[in-house]
Amino acid sequence: MSGTGSAPGQNAISLFNLLENAVTGKGSRYILLLTMPFRLYRGVCAFSGFTQLINSSKLPFPHMSRENYRAAIEGPIKYAGATIDPKLVETLLTDIGDQTDQLPVLQHALMRTWSYWQELDDPGRAISFQITMQLDHDRPMSRHANEAFEELSPREGDLRKKLSDNY
Repeated sequence: MSGTGSAPGQNAISLFNLLENAVTGKGSRYILLLTMPFRLYRGVCAFSGFTQLINSSKLPFPHMSRENYRAAIEGPIKYAGATIDPKLVETLLTDIGDQTDQLPVLQHALMRTWSYWQELDDPGRAISFQITMQLDHDRPMSRHANEAFEELSPREGDLRKKLSDNY
């Protein structure tokens, strides 16, 4: 791409657009296998189409240690200027155990909890087990699942019904 006279940022945009179109284009038979150091992941996320592509993909996650999970829980909360009760952190870590595929589940639970905590509009209050219990009472996971189900297309709904009937 050198010699085209375009800025380096434009070259990156062009590359990501080509990759996205190759994988998502009508009738595409391409599979994109992309590896990158995690430190570059934030820069890639600046490209919204590529971020959507990553989010809709199957990401293989490396094994995370208990301390890696702790950092994944506490880091974003600390960065946002909030606090989380250490007892809740320990409960989450115990629930995860040594399962290597729990990061997406943890992320989803923390996103729901964070959103609910923000609605409480009490920034001095730590995110705690009591807040998660209140969330489960006010917005049970079953209601959340029903909301997700309502967003399915008719074809996706039929597939979900077939899967739930067989399992």
